Amino acid sequence: MYPELSNLLSREQIQAFRKMYLFRLATVAMLFVVGAVVIHSLLLFPAYLYTKAKIEERKVELASIDASLEASQEKTIKARIKALEETTTYLLRLKTMPIAGNVIKEISAVPKKNITLHSFVFSSPKTVDGMSTLAISGVARTRESLREYSDSLRELPYVSTADLPISVYAKEADIDFTITLTGTLIPAP
Repeated sequence: MYPELSNLLSREQIQAFRKMYLFRLATVAMLFVVGAVVIHSLLLFPAYLYTKAKIEERKVELASIDASLEASQEKTIKARIKALEETTTYLLRLKTMPIAGNVIKEISAVPKKNITLHSFVFSSPKTVDGMSTLAISGVARTRESLREYSDSLRELPYVSTADLPISVYAKEADIDFTITLTGTLIPAP
């Protein structure tokens, strides 16, 4: 090869040749970039489909979890509502139930000559009829004082029955007794 080569083309032709060369180079580069984008798009398409399928699967799973949570929360809420209704019913019943302290205070105010009371056993109503019981135990000096006290208890407006076993009259003095009162046992205010 010769170290000095001469170019026989004119300046305009050289510039046109360079422009054409650069245009062809740019076209090849663009085709290469477009080809790379197309190839990468084709290779990414399965990944896109896989991701889309996974997203749909997660949505279904999330909907299932939401439904189960909603059902469990609904059960919890229903249980809490039932407990609150039972508590409300109980609290409403308290308004109409006798209070042991009030009943005992009223019973203690009944005149008792020669009678000593030593125990009270109160049971609130367990049935719908609202009848409570109060067992009063004590000692009476005489039969007559015990009979008068029993009659006084029977006359109370909130007492339906005052049961005193007849066997307690077997003794004449220092008689141990238990009178069982039944009724609403709600003294008038």
